[in-house]
Order: sequence, then structure tokens, then C-alpha cells
Amino acid sequence: MRKGGYALIPAAKSLPFRRLFSFYQSFYLFPRYLHGVYLSGELEPGTSPVHPLPVLYVANHVSWWDGLVLFQLTERLTHSDPYIMMDERGLQQYPFFRRLGAFSVNRENPRDVLSALNYAEQRMLGGRPVWIFPQGAITSPELPIVAQSGVGHLLRRLGTTEVRPVTLHYVLGDHQKPAATVKVGDPLVMDWSRLTREEVAALVAERLQTQAETHRRELVEHPLPAGGGSFHLALKGGSSTSDRYRGWKEGWRKWQSSSRS
Repeated sequence: MRKGGYALIPAAKSLPFRRLFSFYQSFYLFPRYLHGVYLSGELEPGTSPVHPLPVLYVANHVSWWDGLVLFQLTERLTHSDPYIMMDERGLQQYPFFRRLGAFSVNRENPRDVLSALNYAEQRMLGGRPVWIFPQGAITSPELPIVAQSGVGHLLRRLGTTEVRPVTLHYVLGDHQKPAATVKVGDPLVMDWSRLTREEVAALVAERLQTQAETHRRELVEHPLPAGGGSFHLALKGGSSTSDRYRGWKEGWRKWQSSSRS
């Protein structure tokens, strides 16, 4: 919608399209490009159903795949009906994301940022979780996580809110296709209106940074797929040439062993 020279592209959710797109990801997109999606932690909001709180998921942003992976996980593993804030240029380029629950933000226009935050606030007050990438753009995982002040503005307005920190990391290991790994941290529940916008943003960034470091360290100490520590296979991907070759070698070895006996 167009108001006063700035634009907000609202979500236009479609349950049939969500189901169709989830099917497409499960049977084509993920098997073609990903080895699998591994999850650590609980994605379902932990807020009480009797006295529900607004729920905000905050995630680091390291890859174009992030939104697709998170959509598939929430679609398959939760009962929530989430929305996600997406950069305006990206949403204009891939408008089908609107049907999955994406709405736009133009971070170059302060009035549009305010409009997007108000839109997110109304969804959350209506009982719908919202996902945001507080860094504002895809950022190298080697750089420190810095959260923009918009997350502080949103949480201060909401007051007592459940914040779920989520980190993503992609690993190749001994596979040709990368594995997406997602770690969901313990919820942060507090009255955010007691802090300044800058303090909220700093606290969110600190929590994500600490979790991202723990996330990567755990995967180094417990490599996938045999180890993984707390990570388990949540969504299957596809086998690669190297996987099929290893399978062929293992089958050949077993056949040789049985033929000698």
C-alpha cells in the first residue's frame, strides 16, 4: 500500500500455496541443493496458551537460504502461523514470498521502517509470531553480529515479549552438498520497555553472537552426520555423487566379505 510517499508490501498468506511450496521444497529444492537440515532446540513458542505473550524470533542472516530453511521448519514442525520481515528489494524480486507470510521493509526509508515495525507489532499482538533478521542484511558469519535499532523500537513498544534467538550455519564436511544447521536458544522473556532501543539491540546481538559461536563450536567438536552433538536431522535433503559412491563402495565391500565366507 502507498501512503505519504512510502510503501509497505503486506503479506498475502495462502494456505494452499504454502502447502504446495512446502511440497516443492521437500521433494525438489532441498534434495537438489542441500544435504539436509539439522535442528537443535525447540522451535515451538514456549509462551503460555492461557496468557500468551507476543513472540519474536530473531535470527542471524548468513545466506540466501535462511528464509527458505526457516519457512520449511516452521511449516513442518510447529503449529504457529508466523510472518517474516523481508527486505523490500528481495520481496519485489520474489513476490511469491508474500504468500508464505513475508512483508516488506525498506531500511533506507525511516518512515517505511516504522510502518514495517507497526505491521509486525499488530501481527504479534494478534497472536502470530514474527521472524526478523536484526542485522538487516546477509552478513559474513566471520563478522561480529550487530543488531539494528529497529528491533529495540519494536520490543520496547510490545513490552513483555518472548524472544527466541535462532542461529543458522552451513557446513560441507565430506559431502558435496551443504547441510543447513539451525540452533534455537532458550527464550528471553522480559519487559523490554525498561530498556532503551540501543540496549535492546545490544542485548539481542550479544545473545545471537554467543549462540552462533557455541553453534559453530559444537559442530566442530561433533561433526555431522555421525556426530552433531545436540543436532538431529529434521529435514532430509538429497544424496550427492560422493554419497552414492560411498554407498557403492560399502555395498561392494559387503558383497566381497559375503562371497569369501
